[in-house]
Amino acid sequence: MTAALPTPETLSDDAAIAAFDPAWRLFVADHASSPFDSPDWLRPWYRHYRAGGWPRLLVWRLDGRVVGVAPLIVRRSGGLVRRTDVGLWGGSGPAIRGLAGVVATDEHRDAVLDGLADWLSDGREPWDVLHLLRLPVGSAVPSRLQRAAERLGWRMVSLTGVV
Repeated sequence: MTAALPTPETLSDDAAIAAFDPAWRLFVADHASSPFDSPDWLRPWYRHYRAGGWPRLLVWRLDGRVVGVAPLIVRRSGGLVRRTDVGLWGGSGPAIRGLAGVVATDEHRDAVLDGLADWLSDGREPWDVLHLLRLPVGSAVPSRLQRAAERLGWRMVSLTGVV
């Protein structure tokens, strides 16, 4: 089991995210399994399809180097019953959507995903629904968050195979 990582840095404004773009680009070039994990895809997606959402780009560093990145978006939705949705960038919008996920070094993937679950549960960013639609094939995110759901008392529903 990998040791826990420090709490992720949360980038939540366009200037901070733009300043991180070069490091993000270099990181995903070495560790992403999909071109859809690149800021070259995700930043334009965010500009066009954020639909009033706010970015939460989680960045895990160890000894000054990036070991994980989770591009999240937070949206308020609903009519009479308001809710807060959290999802990954690229998960909505055009027909070619999704296929982006949490990127981590092989060595730190489990700790990054545990850190994501901790971030979701720490209460600093209250949410009602977490959308994880159209993740890359073979993504470890659903199984790790399923374990977190069981541990933390969340309810999880899989829409795999639902038409």
